[in-house]
Amino acid sequence: LAIQELIENTEKQEKNEFNTGRVKRSVRGLIIDYKFIKRSAEIEEIAGKDTPITNYLHNLQTTKGSIYLLEISIFDSGEGILKTFNSEKNISLEEEVKVIEKSFAKGETSKAEHQGYGRGLHNVRTILNKRSGFLSLRTGRVSLYRDFNTNLLTEDEMTPLSLYDEFNRSKNEYKELTHAEGLAISILVPLR
Repeated sequence: LAIQELIENTEKQEKNEFNTGRVKRSVRGLIIDYKFIKRSAEIEEIAGKDTPITNYLHNLQTTKGSIYLLEISIFDSGEGILKTFNSEKNISLEEEVKVIEKSFAKGETSKAEHQGYGRGLHNVRTILNKRSGFLSLRTGRVSLYRDFNTNLLTEDEMTPLSLYDEFNRSKNEYKELTHAEGLAISILVPLR
């Protein structure tokens, strides 16, 4: 259900942005992959050395042995989370992260009044927490992640989701990247 909502939301948002002239192109993609990892050495081949995903997979393997994973990646060429939820210009990097984190709270929607429920990204966070999943996203000037295996939700569903900077691995210090339009999100869900 969460995957369906993400896909539908991405499609509606892209069509709206393209049809209103807010973006000049509309590109969307979905990749679904299955991974079976039985040895620790395979993890670095898949995820690289000392990355948040590598650490996530090593921790999963320690607790579960062999790992069976569903990988879901969605990308679009739209405006990105910040511009979708906030029209202010020249905001700080920290404020940009706060807008992105808030987009995962229950009831937060970028749709006009009465056109959305604000449950797509909220459902993703809920499912990943229940399944000890992993979330990574790149939008605007940041690349953020959350490891739900070692960092279960303590936030209530109406509260923004704490995300960590992919480079500094901190939720207080963010590395500013060159601005990128659109969104790329990857989700890892362990299969039991």
